[in-house]
Amino acid sequence: MIKFFRNLPADKARIYQKLLEENKAGSPFRDYLWVEQTISADPAVPLGTEYMSNFFALKIILHTYGTLIPAIHPFSTDMLSLLGHCFNKAFKSPIPILIFFRKIRQKLLQQNKVTQYLAYALGEIFLVVIGILIALQVNNYREALQTKARETAFLHGLRSDLLLNFDELQRSIDQYSRAGRSAEVMISYFEGAPITNTDSLNFHTMEVLYWDPFIRNNSTLREMISSGSLGILSDDSLKNELLRMELSYDKIDGTQEHMRYDYQEYLYGPFFRTGDMGQALKDYMAILGGVEQAIKNTNNADVIKVLLNDPAYKNGFSLCILNAKDLISNLEEMVISTKRSLTRIDIQLNKTSTL
Repeated sequence: MIKFFRNLPADKARIYQKLLEENKAGSPFRDYLWVEQTISADPAVPLGTEYMSNFFALKIILHTYGTLIPAIHPFSTDMLSLLGHCFNKAFKSPIPILIFFRKIRQKLLQQNKVTQYLAYALGEIFLVVIGILIALQVNNYREALQTKARETAFLHGLRSDLLLNFDELQRSIDQYSRAGRSAEVMISYFEGAPITNTDSLNFHTMEVLYWDPFIRNNSTLREMISSGSLGILSDDSLKNELLRMELSYDKIDGTQEHMRYDYQEYLYGPFFRTGDMGQALKDYMAILGGVEQAIKNTNNADVIKVLLNDPAYKNGFSLCILNAKDLISNLEEMVISTKRSLTRIDIQLNKTSTL
């Protein structure tokens, strides 16, 4: 019979029909279960309504919960609603098995066996309570499995985001470190250090002017927060770490936005008005390729003199040094937090895999 239920099709009408045929054929369930099929042409009305014809049908539901219920209600996780329906139907019409138990109770009362009657009644209540508790436990267990599956999916998403952020953090730290060093070289030129060739000056200028800010990847965390699913994480330390990281990332975004404004105001403006971007890019790419060459250009001396006498241009490089140091410090903290979060996620995923 268990195998029969497992092989039932998903269509409710066919399920009910098969149950009816099985009952007419002399099913072992004929004393416990009968199903009245009421099929409606209106698709908005349920295809059928199931009725349990005696009290012991509750036991059948509990014993076949993993096979019968998913077949009739493949999308239902609410066991209590079906049990409640069974209770309501069980007491609405005369049922042979209930008449049998009623006679037992009447016989006990007629024989003045009050103690036995009370014990019998309490036994019935106890069985009902146990059945409901078992149903609740089964339902809670299924919900716990579903919750754990969702948590595992979120953990994998968070892990992927953190790994992407880790690579992006390393790249940004390297970029801001180079920009800070080149800004210091440029400040030395402002303070009188000799310029041996213009390609070196152009290289350090482009190292600073190159702008590729850090961009975090937090799509999974945003989804969890927007859907109210953050509480699904069982590790409170991981949850708090992720929220602290979001605040730190907001701070980094603010610093980068301030730095971008400084670049536009103090560096891009003076250089684009006076310098030669095309030549600067050529020199930059040549040095990146390992070729350092002296550029002979009569206009270079005049251009360099104008730029090095521009206080706003110098202030732009000074601000670059300060902002780069601040960003590097914050980004390095995020590297540590990212490693810590990845470790916590791996621990949680290992726990899940051993269940």
